[in-house]
Amino acid sequence: MSLPVLGSRPWTNARRRCSWNLLPATKGWIGVTTAESDQEHSPAMSGRFLLCAPLMVTRGGIALVRVDFRPTVGRSPSPHERSMMFRPCAVSCAVLALATPSFAAINGFSETFAGGAANWRNFNGTATLGWSAAGGPSDGAFVTGQFNLASTTVGGFPPTVMRAAASYGSSNGGYVGNWITEGVTSVGFWFRHDLSESIALTGRFATPTNTPGASVVSSTLVASNTWTFVSFNVAQGSSDIISLGGGTYSAIFSNIGNIQLGFQVPPSLAGQNITGTFDMTGFTLTPAPGALALLGVGGLMRNRRR
Repeated sequence: MSLPVLGSRPWTNARRRCSWNLLPATKGWIGVTTAESDQEHSPAMSGRFLLCAPLMVTRGGIALVRVDFRPTVGRSPSPHERSMMFRPCAVSCAVLALATPSFAAINGFSETFAGGAANWRNFNGTATLGWSAAGGPSDGAFVTGQFNLASTTVGGFPPTVMRAAASYGSSNGGYVGNWITEGVTSVGFWFRHDLSESIALTGRFATPTNTPGASVVSSTLVASNTWTFVSFNVAQGSSDIISLGGGTYSAIFSNIGNIQLGFQVPPSLAGQNITGTFDMTGFTLTPAPGALALLGVGGLMRNRRR
């Protein structure tokens, strides 16, 4: 079977030169073939050898793999060839992040809105959020939504002020997929509002059909007209998750498609004919600590080979 080459990386030392070609992958494995081999010491290795490697990819384009050569020329590598070639390695593969849906780089996803509103929409999804190129944290870009509090009630359901959806193409679907297998445990972003009182932010994370969905609330209070970093702990069992909307954690977070951000209305503002303005930027999905540690190991592997 012939597969298109997605990218390559040369690897050299004093005695041999190889070039690894990155091929499309499925089910968490990546195929790599050797374009060249050690002709001087192992001429038989000039055949194409398939590399099947368990893989973890981050949005930064780093994949941690364990080499397992399997010959495609009808024989097994010699002990000498195994000693040369069987080793853990870190592969630089920025092109791989775009290769197939199975490698969607959800972990570490970040939306800075540098080029526009990225198809994030307003409270009811009828209009794209407003966008400003500067004025956010560190004078960066941000998006803006508005909501009138007249329909709110004391203790009522928190209103949504902005949303992203797979059906809108929000952020090119960069956050869409299985957050559980990707190791996503935290959602963070910068937020600002102009209401007269501090507010606690809420979120809802749902499947592409918008049901079921998990509701969350942050313990951080956002003061008026102050950029504040807010995060939700979305790990299973987190106290930030206050409802699963009749679904299960697995059913929801294994198939995230929709995101809604809102707030708990202060009693003194409920029902008031007040239109609040809400700004947001730097929406980021954070990997589990174990995934970060694994990336660190990958860096150590690369350093040891040099």
